[in-house]
Amino acid sequence: MDALSLLSYGNAVGELVVFTRLASLHLLRRYKWFAVWMGFSAVRDGAILIATSAHAKTTLFWTLWQGTEPFVLGLEVLVVVEVYDLIATTYPGAVRAGKLVLSGSVGVAVFVTLILGVLDWRGITPWMFQVKRWVTSLLVVFLLCVAWVFLWFAAPLARNLVYHCRILTVYLAGIAAGYLIINIGISALILSQLFLSCCLVCLILWAILFSRDGESPPPMEPISPEDAERNRRLKEYLLRILGKLRVAIPDT
Repeated sequence: MDALSLLSYGNAVGELVVFTRLASLHLLRRYKWFAVWMGFSAVRDGAILIATSAHAKTTLFWTLWQGTEPFVLGLEVLVVVEVYDLIATTYPGAVRAGKLVLSGSVGVAVFVTLILGVLDWRGITPWMFQVKRWVTSLLVVFLLCVAWVFLWFAAPLARNLVYHCRILTVYLAGIAAGYLIINIGISALILSQLFLSCCLVCLILWAILFSRDGESPPPMEPISPEDAERNRRLKEYLLRILGKLRVAIPDT
């Protein structure tokens, strides 16, 4: 068995471990779409690898992969929306601001995704590769926009949620970068191994860093006058951005 096959099996096992970890911590309800994504991916990846003996270049492998990939992409979208909801609801009174951040983030994500689409639309890879890269790129930019706005605030977020948001961003960014490289015509074995290694590291981090105590927000520490002034200026800056979005996005 070569290194690529080992990494493929490792990712399937890692997804199962993450699902089991969430279940053992009684976090399946809080991170329900994340748990469904991990559970479905573990069963799907394991079944494809076993059915095809991990031979990625066979017709059966690509038929099974392409037939189930839309479900995976749909679950990835739901996981990102779930993260946004968990972050946004942490801040009292953020419903209006959250709507503006959501709309602005989607706009920026679509713009960046379209720009990247010009680079890798060359017709040399399967259409699902293009869709995979577009969707994951959009989700990564969206997560970065949301994190840029919300994670600056001093309100304490649960440690699990902070880890989850950061690892998910890296995981999806690794997928988007990998498919972008493949779509522009670079298809080397070492790149596939690096791509799967990045995913495996993220799965290991999810399994290790999630904890029962991580659901409790950290205690608020006293804020120095310098930090208070910095937070005031940041708040004014963000309010100006939200004000511009409020003008651009009419109420429905």
